[in-house]
Amino acid sequence: METVTLLAQAAITGCLAAWTVTAVRDNWMHPQLNLEAVAMVMRFDRMARDYPEDFARLAHRKVDNPQLHRLAFRLIVTFETAAAILLSLGAVLMVIAAFGAVGVTAAKAVAVAGTVTFAGTWAGFVAGGNHFAYWYCHEGAQTTHMLLVSWGFLATILLLVV
Repeated sequence: METVTLLAQAAITGCLAAWTVTAVRDNWMHPQLNLEAVAMVMRFDRMARDYPEDFARLAHRKVDNPQLHRLAFRLIVTFETAAAILLSLGAVLMVIAAFGAVGVTAAKAVAVAGTVTFAGTWAGFVAGGNHFAYWYCHEGAQTTHMLLVSWGFLATILLLVV
């Protein structure tokens, strides 16, 4: 049963890794797409257009500086990249640990570091997005980010409790 449990945990970690690798790949290969999305949220573009009276109350939070947009985007990509590496390495190490070639504790530690980095990255989106009121006009993104936080949190529990 221990082998099956480790393989199941490796599979869940591997699924997170696969999702994160594809997400971060696009940020490395096509950075302008998500950089512009980050800038749009930080500038309150949609809120200013669609809810001008409410925007007026939060306008002091608006960030127009493209350098700060790039810095925020680079931090996001850095955390996504770290999560992708840790999750991928953790999944591989757990498969190897299932067959006794690596210690289970070390393998799980790497996987947990990956799941926590993954969940933390998306929690940062939720917190940062809340600051920029993205729940006004970016509900789909907010929901996606919250689901990703939940996925990472549940994977972390699976690794720590089982």
